[in-house]
Amino acid sequence: MSTALLGGGAAGCMLALRLHELLPHERIVIFERSGAPLTKVRATGGGRCNVTNTFADVAETADVYPRGARLMSRLLRATPPESLMARWESLGVALRVEAEGRVFPASQQSATVVDALLSALQRGGVEWRTHSEVHTVEPAPDGTFRLVDRHGVPVADAHFDHVAVTCGGLARPEALAPWEALGHAVEAPCPSLFGLRLDAPALAALSGVSVNEVCLSLRDTKIRARGPLLLTRQGVSGPGVLRLSAFGARVLAAAGHHGTLLIGWCGTADPERALEELRCLFAAHGGRQVGSVRAFDLPARLWNVLLERAEVPAERRCAELNRRQLRQLAAVLTADAYAVTGRTTHQGEFVTCGGVSLKSVSPKTMESRHVPGLFFAGEVLDIDGLTGGFNLTAAWLTGLTAAEGIARRAGEKAPD
Repeated sequence: MSTALLGGGAAGCMLALRLHELLPHERIVIFERSGAPLTKVRATGGGRCNVTNTFADVAETADVYPRGARLMSRLLRATPPESLMARWESLGVALRVEAEGRVFPASQQSATVVDALLSALQRGGVEWRTHSEVHTVEPAPDGTFRLVDRHGVPVADAHFDHVAVTCGGLARPEALAPWEALGHAVEAPCPSLFGLRLDAPALAALSGVSVNEVCLSLRDTKIRARGPLLLTRQGVSGPGVLRLSAFGARVLAAAGHHGTLLIGWCGTADPERALEELRCLFAAHGGRQVGSVRAFDLPARLWNVLLERAEVPAERRCAELNRRQLRQLAAVLTADAYAVTGRTTHQGEFVTCGGVSLKSVSPKTMESRHVPGLFFAGEVLDIDGLTGGFNLTAAWLTGLTAAEGIARRAGEKAPD
């Protein structure tokens, strides 16, 4: 029997590796449109490869997977993080755990992970067809598949018993058309995990300044997030903003990545709470100038910008602020509004949401509900996570699950 994998990324390579373990005599061929496999794995984590996460700090799977959380909960029960880590160590990849449960190769080099995978695939006799882009598959009456390019020309000289689509994230909606034509529901792809461009010259002048904990929201939506924020020349980034962009990916895409960002600089969106803390702070330092009293541990330069936005003179004595000025300052600290004019790319992450709907595949096997023998794994599915090793974890686990699904199907088809 034979299996074709359409894509030589994280999901495809893990699928091929596990499938060879389960079916040592299966012919496995990976079709990769580029000249080199695992390019995103090489780049992830700033070139260090954040290979997975321990999930020790994750209360709910939905906290780190904006889409696909239910499926990931199921897959993580079947293959817990420690089992996935043990698999890497069995391949000769020593691991180290860092802050927030992020797992990296001890070498701090993504090449360690890439080389381990490719070496294992080579030992298993997995075949590669680079510079080979498969546009779609054509099911044959005998249950096999023919692979064709966008002109309908066969890509391979043989039919395959199973096909797994592991082509990664799809930036263009038309790239999903072949799978939609085969009966699968699809979600239009759009970017996830990005910084926001703001019309905010005063903040741009503070590029490099960070705030440990802010509250973020998009006006007139239910999208909310908390976390650290980094000011950039273009606008804002940092973990809190990336989280907001991930959970608000579709809302932002529908609005052309425009809207209004509300920032709670003091870690709360409650103006009354902020007002009470300001009153206590200024009462304790009544004789000092407002600009010299840093509230909520905000950086001094940012504090002075916020005072200006609230129309509170920095040279005014704390005891001299009137009720209106205090309320204006509390409003700016809890819901400072900025026009969003676009998005920026988060360096080291290339994540899209959207893809083949999870409703169209079996969560037990990753097999298509519409085309028997066709499987999906990785970012081609409508599943994506936050930074921290969660996207690679989804790729590894869907790949492992698809391999087991193919092996089960091969066993059912094998002659007695």
